[in-house]
Amino acid sequence: MSYRDFDLRFREAMSRYRLMMEAVGTPSRGVFYVVPTPKGWKVLVSRADVNGDEDHASVGDAGFWESVASLVLADMWSKKSNVPRRTIWNQIKDLYHACPRGRVVQAGKGNNFKVFWGEDFPRSLQAEVNSAFDLTTPVWIFDDHERATVPDREKLRRALGVTTTWKAADGEDELEDFGPDFEDALGNQAMLNYDISQPFGFGN
Repeated sequence: MSYRDFDLRFREAMSRYRLMMEAVGTPSRGVFYVVPTPKGWKVLVSRADVNGDEDHASVGDAGFWESVASLVLADMWSKKSNVPRRTIWNQIKDLYHACPRGRVVQAGKGNNFKVFWGEDFPRSLQAEVNSAFDLTTPVWIFDDHERATVPDREKLRRALGVTTTWKAADGEDELEDFGPDFEDALGNQAMLNYDISQPFGFGN
């Protein structure tokens, strides 16, 4: 992918990301990731009502990761490391299972929603997810499908230079314990204030 094509893709991703973060008021289905940033941890969401999509497949975690979440993450770490965001993105764009994630589905009619997650991030962040999707009293349910995996997690940590670790399933589908710094990092609310209004640097 050329620098110009990547820059266009990056701009489109950030535009979609802004729309997701600004959408408020109406409960929505969708998917989300909890990702490590240089300032802590952040919830990235894809709302079905913003996308105009009608099913989970079209707003699935793999598609959202490659087209938006991995680009936002690459931009954050590029600013810290001075490594071009395109270089970082090429290393992480296929790591769909690297980070904690989940999906929000509507259960019947009205304001009845369920959140499926892998129980691999602290429950203290559930309120942030609920707020991002405008959910009031959703039911949170463990789903093995939503768990992060060790191979993708370790590739992402190496690519970004992340020292903090998080819960993940290894090759035998067993969950590892949280790393010693995980709770502290997730408690850093600075992650919620990442400035997405900064100018885009062409060719990064």
